[in-house]
Amino acid sequence: MNRLGLMAVLVLAGTGTACSETHDGNEDAGTEIVFDATLPDAGPAPGELCPNGVVDPGEMCDDGNTTAGDGCAPDCTREAFCGDGTMDSGEVCDDGNNRSNDGCRSDCRSDETCGNGIVDFATGEVCDGEPACGPDCMSVTGCGDGTVEAPETCENDPPNSDPWDGCDAACQDELAVVVNSLELGGRMEGCDFNGDGTPDNAFARALGLIAGVLGPFIQMAVIEGDTRLLLAMQGLDDPAAANDDDFRIAWLIGQDADDDPSNDFGGNGEFLVASDALDETGAPLTSIQSSVESNMLDGGPEDIPLPIGFLPVELRQGQVQGTTRADGGELYEITDGLLCGGIPSQLLALIGGLAGDMLMPDPPCDGGAPAELLDIIIAGGSVVIMDFPIRFTATPPDLDLDGDGLEGFEILSESADGSDCQPVVTACIDGNGDRIEGRGCFSQPEIADGYSAAFNFTAIRAHLAGLGGMTMPDPPPPPGP
Repeated sequence: MNRLGLMAVLVLAGTGTACSETHDGNEDAGTEIVFDATLPDAGPAPGELCPNGVVDPGEMCDDGNTTAGDGCAPDCTREAFCGDGTMDSGEVCDDGNNRSNDGCRSDCRSDETCGNGIVDFATGEVCDGEPACGPDCMSVTGCGDGTVEAPETCENDPPNSDPWDGCDAACQDELAVVVNSLELGGRMEGCDFNGDGTPDNAFARALGLIAGVLGPFIQMAVIEGDTRLLLAMQGLDDPAAANDDDFRIAWLIGQDADDDPSNDFGGNGEFLVASDALDETGAPLTSIQSSVESNMLDGGPEDIPLPIGFLPVELRQGQVQGTTRADGGELYEITDGLLCGGIPSQLLALIGGLAGDMLMPDPPCDGGAPAELLDIIIAGGSVVIMDFPIRFTATPPDLDLDGDGLEGFEILSESADGSDCQPVVTACIDGNGDRIEGRGCFSQPEIADGYSAAFNFTAIRAHLAGLGGMTMPDPPPPPGP
């Protein structure tokens, strides 16, 4: 998928209907939650509505029950989990996030040091602990000598002279698939982030009817775009991808190796891997720690860059699911694919600056500076995008990404003279109860929650043919004064 296309999707991830006073962090599209305007915060006090199955301001989760040991404590705080900053039973490290290649793997099962017996592909390792493994875990003795000897399954001569060519630096076959369909998940599709047993997808609720327009746009970008989205399996011991409890799925940008798009999605397409999808060591910028059992794929949570190599933002708590199918003993396709995670509100604030004059909302209700993109997303209202007037549904963030409880917002929705105006956020209440006054308070680093989102996909077998060039065009210029 074209990365500028993905950015356009995120730019349009806005929302809508004007509200009355103050919103909590998790209402459905069209639902209005109103609190007494005299309250000094963003609604009920933390814990007042716990548990009701809805993550309210100040809560970290809410599964609708008071059962301990199910991931959400009776007081609506998350119970011990990888990424909470505390090393719990079964963990070898915990640095407070779900990011790999930072000294603690995303699942807290590896400290990512060479010699620990775990191949950490996210750091560039190709082996660890085997007799033929090099001292830096970056090479395998005998790989590249022109002879395929067990446990090798292919040969590089000289060693990995052409990375991502179907045979990796450990002389193991590189199995990959190419995404042949990608669409926005529906309102009831996604991952269960709050623990109530139902999917969370505030992104889809925010889009409303626009999802029907963006869906075909995304699919067209996948089928007709100049770039392809590849999923390469790293460390997959079972070529059929039926059962393996420890491997990584690298998300790569690919280029058609033969410049013939007609054969890309037939199961034999050949692709080059774009160099800007890799870091300076050649490791993928984006990958997810995964497992598969009885052909049921499950990966994450993992904090991953989104999109690859462009904006310095992440898809937080990213997860991937799907069903694998083999042909001839090798992975052939992934069906029922689901990629979900949290889109940080700060991403939308950044894109709001890049969007510039694409948004033409009504004058702000406070008579001050023009409304920003996050005003429109959180508070709702009417905007004009590319000459099309659109009414959005108000949708505050629904995921507590910074671990202090969900944040709330106060909104001004009426002008002093009663004229039509764009509702704006006038105060933010951090998850810990701290109040931040003023327009644009959602850009403060303390306000760091996000929106649950989901994308459906399918993928079919692809063959890697080596490294390609850069695919990322120059970024757009910053908005003018």
